[in-house]
Amino acid sequence: MRRRGDQRGQSTGEYVGIAAFVALLVVAAIAFVRPSAAEPARDVAGTAFCKIGSLVGGGGCDSNGSETGRPGGPGTTDRDGDGQPDPATPRDRAEAGDYVALGDSYSSGEGADDYLEGTDQDGNRCHRSQNAYSQVVYNGGNFGGNMVFGACSGAVVENYFGNNPGNNEGPQRDRITENTSLVTISMGGNDFGFADVLTECVTGGCANAEYERQVRERMDREAQQLVQMYLDMRERAPNARLLIVGYPQLFPDDGGHGISWSSSITAAERRWLNGMGDYANQAIQNAIAAANAQGADVEYVDVSNALDGHEIGTDEPWMNDLDLDTQWGWPPVTVNPASFHPNAQGQQAIADAVNAAINRGR
Repeated sequence: MRRRGDQRGQSTGEYVGIAAFVALLVVAAIAFVRPSAAEPARDVAGTAFCKIGSLVGGGGCDSNGSETGRPGGPGTTDRDGDGQPDPATPRDRAEAGDYVALGDSYSSGEGADDYLEGTDQDGNRCHRSQNAYSQVVYNGGNFGGNMVFGACSGAVVENYFGNNPGNNEGPQRDRITENTSLVTISMGGNDFGFADVLTECVTGGCANAEYERQVRERMDREAQQLVQMYLDMRERAPNARLLIVGYPQLFPDDGGHGISWSSSITAAERRWLNGMGDYANQAIQNAIAAANAQGADVEYVDVSNALDGHEIGTDEPWMNDLDLDTQWGWPPVTVNPASFHPNAQGQQAIADAVNAAINRGR
């Protein structure tokens, strides 16, 4: 995706290039004729470069003519007007460089429509939505770097470390570099088998002690992979903010619902599913604690109640209900992958929670 700051006119770029070249020639000429004047000349040239940078939005100058860097970068904002850069805020740190958005369908924006070209076709169904929370955060921020969007519907931890052959993509981890200042990721839901759990509730019945024991055991086991993933993220981006986004609640607390394809899920089973969602989020937080004990320094973003009052079955849902597609061939009915995923309004609500976490810091 193109940086917004790269869309300046060609004439400005030509002016800056000529001015910079002339400044360098002046410094070189003065240094050759009068070596003692070289240092003052460099100071003058530095001030010139600083002024040029402010013209193209690349930064500004302090009261001494020294460059302060790009707006929004660490230590570059003079909020109190004293002419000196203020200490970096949590948002400054997050916005200093590239924003890398990784994860599964809840991060790609599955169900939020407006999918990016090349991610909604045979060979790649990552379904990266322009309405995904990461896009909302980036477009509303002041990032000094690019948006790198690598989240993919259906992704599992294995696709973070290795190739995703079903979508013809490489490892998600390869998108993280030393220039990364913010990473957001939701991962684990597919490893936990939540799609299987939902299917069980729709077709058979799920809220029983034995099945719950199996589900909890799988979540506890698969969550161990997350620890190494968080540690790898920190190794690749030693100075970045690493935000681990949890999963929102699917149904209202009382389990109530209207008539839909998911009506076979009883109120008791809906409450049980909410409980399993809480358990999944807790498993992620346990993995975060284990990784942080080893120096990962990752942060958890709680979005469990981000859709409060707008869950499936409410009057104005921000979560897609079960949706079935009919087709010729076998099977004649398939589940639309947008089912049980946030719509555009739901993604906006998650973006609000992520922004609050960015501002708050640790």
